[in-house]
Amino acid sequence: MPSVDAETYCFELLRPAKYRNDPVEALQRLANGVRAYLWAIVSAVPGAAYRRYYMYLSPSGVEPLPQLGSLWSTLFYLGSVVRYRPHTFEEIIGGPFGPFVTEFVSAQPEQMLYMFASEMCEREVAQPAIA
Repeated sequence: MPSVDAETYCFELLRPAKYRNDPVEALQRLANGVRAYLWAIVSAVPGAAYRRYYMYLSPSGVEPLPQLGSLWSTLFYLGSVVRYRPHTFEEIIGGPFGPFVTEFVSAQPEQMLYMFASEMCEREVAQPAIA
């Protein structure tokens, strides 16, 4: 992965991607190759990019969890805590990770909806920005 500058990285294939007629045919396969390392954020802010990608470079030997699996398991855990141990959820909200958990619970369900839609349609789906 040659570095272009301190903030940008360039990916290069060792072997060219093959396709029959149109290069777009190979794009989904290419995206699937790096999907495990990307975290997508959907934005509905007018003038902002609709989807931003952040790269997670895990420590060597550690495989990153898929984004949808991570979101699903975290929301499932927090849902079970709220239902079966509400006092524990109050401790979580009052602790050092409280602001993160509050933001996560308010923003991630909508993010998951767009990610599920994007996966099912096999193309980017995002809420249109309304000015």
